[in-house]
Amino acid sequence: MLNLMDIGFVPAVEKEIYQGEDAFFPGPALRATVQKKMMEDSFDFHYRNNSIYRNYCDSKGITAEKIKSDHREIPLIPSTIFKTMKVRTLTGEDTVKRCLSSGTQGSVSTVERDNTTLERFLGSVRNTLDNVY
Repeated sequence: MLNLMDIGFVPAVEKEIYQGEDAFFPGPALRATVQKKMMEDSFDFHYRNNSIYRNYCDSKGITAEKIKSDHREIPLIPSTIFKTMKVRTLTGEDTVKRCLSSGTQGSVSTVERDNTTLERFLGSVRNTLDNVY
């Protein structure tokens, strides 16, 4: 049977994240070589391409140099921000899915997903389910 993972359709980083046996419980070696690099690259991409995120990081004194010494310093935007502002890092891809929150706290937030982020989201859900059963 043809395995799509072996013919180049899936980027190597996604193979590592979603197909790796240690995806949710990575050992120290995987964190040191793959996870940390991916987190730094993601921080750098969003910092350069999202002015709201960049301003948030700047207000907290977070720089690329600081997160390289401790990736736990990477700030996450509070979920309440998504209820009051449209926050999106432009990737060049079109939005293929708009997901709405339940609005249980009084306002609905929207998360726009392009094809890449939608596939990664679904991959993480699949991986979670695989590790539950």
